[in-house]
Amino acid sequence: MPRNTDADSLAVKAPAKSAAGASSKTAAKASAKAAATAASKAADAEVRSPRRIQSLEIGFRLVREIESAPRGLSLKDVSAHTGMPRSKAHLYLGTFLSLGLLARDGAGNYRLGPYALQIGLSALRQSGVVDLAEEAMREVQDATAHAVHLAIWGNHGPTIVCKLDGRMKVPMSIQVGYVLPLLTSASGRVFLAYEYPQLLQPILEREQPGAKLADKAVAAVIKDVRKVGMGGSSGRIYEGLAALSCPVLNHRGELCAALTILDTAALLDMRVDGKSAAILRKAAEEISTRLGKLA
Repeated sequence: MPRNTDADSLAVKAPAKSAAGASSKTAAKASAKAAATAASKAADAEVRSPRRIQSLEIGFRLVREIESAPRGLSLKDVSAHTGMPRSKAHLYLGTFLSLGLLARDGAGNYRLGPYALQIGLSALRQSGVVDLAEEAMREVQDATAHAVHLAIWGNHGPTIVCKLDGRMKVPMSIQVGYVLPLLTSASGRVFLAYEYPQLLQPILEREQPGAKLADKAVAAVIKDVRKVGMGGSSGRIYEGLAALSCPVLNHRGELCAALTILDTAALLDMRVDGKSAAILRKAAEEISTRLGKLA
């Protein structure tokens, strides 16, 4: 009897088709598993390294350049420092101006704006030293009637971060954010005596070109402040004004801030063993104790 070749052919091919289907299902499962594994790895990677908004990173390159410039930067300078075309830099700067993160001075240079100051002050409050100092500052104000301010180290030197006015108006208004000179202010002299030399030297040279911490006159100021634990200044920044300042130290004995009283020279007793100096010294020690400094 002749063989039915067509039927035989179908009979042979059917198992092959079934095997192909099984293989396809296996491949699909493997592909799905691989995709799930890849997705899981991507999620893990995102947790370890969060996704970033590149345009913000680019924009804040401009802000950092402006923040590091003592006198601000022009559009031309911003472009040159960042390597960004002026037209593109102008768009970023305009956005930051509208947000208050930047501002422009009379010369048209870009500087940090009021919102940048607000952010900085908020960060300082969260760091603790300002909050811890406020009560002691009010006690000094009540006991002496002098203006009181707290300065910390900023990128450009000792910077006032908190202040209380005295009972008498003084001819010079010192605002929060004001940067004090190292050599001629009471607060600056405290930083000169207690801050790290590597931070001081660039600011000192900017203030007085060619000056060195080892210079005889500078070394004498440092020695005097350390000897009495207090810095003083009378008529050096503004004629008729005087100030005394004490260091505020943390648990490691490092300088955190300078606590200062300010008034007219006629009203402020500049003696380091006088009543005002004693009140100031006690307040600085109290703040230091709250920061963990051991007696």
